[in-house]
Amino acid sequence: MTEQKKGQLPALEAREFPIAYVNHANVTVSFNDFRIYLSEASPRSITPGTSEMPAEALITPRISLVMSPEFGKALYEALKTSVDRYEVQFGQLRKIPDDETAKTKKQ
Repeated sequence: MTEQKKGQLPALEAREFPIAYVNHANVTVSFNDFRIYLSEASPRSITPGTSEMPAEALITPRISLVMSPEFGKALYEALKTSVDRYEVQFGQLRKIPDDETAKTKKQ
């Protein structure tokens, strides 16, 4: 274990944190807080032998994060910095396709 400096928070083992896969989010804001509802979107059903995207998704709630607006901004800045570092190391992330792009690729 590394030595803890005065005023520094103790290190936590990564294995102590629960893990939830998420690929869908909704954000709500009020004067007092930000709420981020994280969930997993997956196909409601699949048709064997086809790779076509299903028309309907099943949204499974995973966790809701509630934070102050100030912490929300700090989290935004930390995520932005992390994405910037990721793109320097691995290249730009894919753009999220809009509905028109998705329709064009299906045809």
